[in-house]
Amino acid sequence: MEYKITTALCRGWFKGTIGKYSYSAKVYDTPSRFGINHGRVSKLAIYDEDKRRREGWEAACIVNYDRGWDVRPKDKEAKDVLKSLLPE
Repeated sequence: MEYKITTALCRGWFKGTIGKYSYSAKVYDTPSRFGINHGRVSKLAIYDEDKRRREGWEAACIVNYDRGWDVRPKDKEAKDVLKSLLPE
């Protein structure tokens, strides 16, 4: 899956889309013990936009990481979206 950055905000914040999903991420220049897999992404939220329009933000969240897992990806599609977004 290819992702698209729609907005690059200050201090490492990015927003974008990947298929029917939207995301926001805080990305650092160097890996951190707080990052996903000790990597550069310390905060990441991914939402199913179709579900968000029908049921709201909370129901649409498929991944949320804020220096630790709040919502882990539950199915293969969510895991694939997460994998596509994480830098190698």
